[in-house]
Amino acid sequence: MFAIGAAVISGVANYANGMVVRGIDPLVHNVVKNGLVGVAMLVILLVTAEWRTLGKLKPKQWRNLGLVALIGGSIPFWLFFTGVKQIGGVEGSMIHKSLIFWVALMAIPLLKERVGLKMWAAIGLLYLSNMAAGFTGFKTLGIAHLMVLSATMFWAVENILVKKTLTGVPVNVVVTARMLGGAVILAGILVASGKAPLVSQLTTSQWWMLMGVALLLFGYVSTWYRALQLAPVTVVAGILVGATVVTTMLEAVLRTKTVSLGAVVQGTMMITGIYLVVTAVKDWKALGDRATTFWKPKIS
Repeated sequence: MFAIGAAVISGVANYANGMVVRGIDPLVHNVVKNGLVGVAMLVILLVTAEWRTLGKLKPKQWRNLGLVALIGGSIPFWLFFTGVKQIGGVEGSMIHKSLIFWVALMAIPLLKERVGLKMWAAIGLLYLSNMAAGFTGFKTLGIAHLMVLSATMFWAVENILVKKTLTGVPVNVVVTARMLGGAVILAGILVASGKAPLVSQLTTSQWWMLMGVALLLFGYVSTWYRALQLAPVTVVAGILVGATVVTTMLEAVLRTKTVSLGAVVQGTMMITGIYLVVTAVKDWKALGDRATTFWKPKIS
């Protein structure tokens, strides 16, 4: 359920971010949005007293939290949105949708997850569904495409790293590390690039829009990380592809007022692919048991 919730929120966030980022520099957009989520998570840690668990973390766990901030919450955001601004959302999305391939390939040796023929068929179907939406190929290949691919690879590694880290660190602590730590790193990039003054130029309406997408990001990362804690990363990554269906539906209802045949075919292929992903898991009862008793830190 956490993965489904994350997919729905992600689909709404994709649509909302597409409108918000138009009038805002991508780096400024991510610094403010991620920073707001990071501060909110820090407040949660303080209010719930989960911050006390920080003193019990081992050096390796601190290292992992730093890596989550670096490879999950900062560098890939900068690479992805900088690249997409140059090549466009369609080509950028096509590259990003390869995430599930990289996650599966890494999960087999690093997490010992079993990816059978049914799962590979589902992964292939989910990726090919993007073709149904009208993608005909890359016009050219350049540095911007490499930036988006690099961001995708970073996020694939993050899936594996977070899965391992959540075995001994509270989920709220890991989310805080990703969002707050990542925002600090992005802020450093913002200052180094000379774009810091752009933050003061944001209008009141832009601040309201950024707070709105920050709220969506807060919901997304919270549900996504909880899904990673409970289910195989390949299953979570497969279900998250369904976010595209949500975004397409919002586009049809709120913007274009029409539903194309390609969108219908794409949605059907994605739903079928997600069904194959879900049914590829043989022991849902075990996962359900974990969902009702998953690890919670003892606060003393």
